[in-house]
Amino acid sequence: MSRSITRFGNLNKVFKNGDSDLLNEIGALCIIFEDFRHEFASLMKLVPDPNEKEPVIEVHKALYYVRRSLITLEEARARLHAISTNNEFRAGKDWIPERFYSKVIAARRFINKNVVLSNFRNYMGAHVDPEKVVQSSIRYLGPNAVASIGWDGATRTDFALKLDFVHYILEGAMASNLPGGVETLGDELPRFMDVMNKAFVHLADATFSLVYVFLWDKFGA
Repeated sequence: MSRSITRFGNLNKVFKNGDSDLLNEIGALCIIFEDFRHEFASLMKLVPDPNEKEPVIEVHKALYYVRRSLITLEEARARLHAISTNNEFRAGKDWIPERFYSKVIAARRFINKNVVLSNFRNYMGAHVDPEKVVQSSIRYLGPNAVASIGWDGATRTDFALKLDFVHYILEGAMASNLPGGVETLGDELPRFMDVMNKAFVHLADATFSLVYVFLWDKFGA
């Protein structure tokens, strides 16, 4: 029977007073993984199993988490690169068990080279670029696109502003880069989710491996 284990440790000692570049990178990756865990779970709720007879996709809400998860994966990519090229980590190849060392390298390669992730990063980018996102969307949607803006007077605050048109700009930006246009978003999102599931497994494996090798024994020691 499996059991839960909780350990406590002095963070100053665990992270060597912040003097270890490798431990700092691992700590940053752990933060990023927790972000990604939340974003991925939210996406799972919004993008249903494509095998469902009549899947209903909350596209507008899903697009927010698509963007956030891509930004987080870009951060993870940078941290995995820094860890993989860190002298302390590379020197540990002789004593770090291969099953753990290889998980870090595999995660980095997957996030770097996966075509679907690369395409979606290009569609949306880590930042909202006025030309790549807004301009390309407006031109794609054309002169007959209609969306809304509103104000909820009942709240009597500045937060009453309702910018519903933003969702359509994001949708148009992604659709402008898809061969089939906006109609294919329903097909592309489940495909994207399949890749995100693989990315989550890779990132989880890499994070577990690094925590187990470099941090686990320091908690409770």
